Amino acid sequence: MGLERDQLEKLIRQLIEEELAGGSSSGMDRVKLNNGLISVKGKSVKCEKFDTGNPTDQVNLKDVVDLKESPNMGAGYMEIINGKPFKWSLSYDEFDIILDGTLEIQSDQGTVRGSAGDTLFIPKGSNIVFNCPEGEKVRFVYVTYPADWQ
Repeated sequence: MGLERDQLEKLIRQLIEEELAGGSSSGMDRVKLNNGLISVKGKSVKCEKFDTGNPTDQVNLKDVVDLKESPNMGAGYMEIINGKPFKWSLSYDEFDIILDGTLEIQSDQGTVRGSAGDTLFIPKGSNIVFNCPEGEKVRFVYVTYPADWQ
């Protein structure tokens, strides 16, 4: 069973149009100029379920710049919902700029918290727990170096 000819043609046209526009199939409002400049309208970014290894975690994210566009730095949006903490080990440096809610980052040295407008830095090699207060949602932009964070 495969795609019908008209479905395949529609998909190919969509991919070509998005590539020419510098956009992506995510539906986000994103413009890429020929010289590499990229603009992403944050409110248009729809985060997708992220597999943390624990099916009960409520974590969503969306990369907005890919490795082909920037092999050095990465960026995207992340949401953590309902105080569901998850562990993470970083093989990269990361800045988190909080847009809405409160982000808590726990380590063996203590916890740092930030709210809308705050920036948190997590150094490479950190073993942390991301969290937000129970019953809340946090949304933030992450910037990573190097770009290949996965």
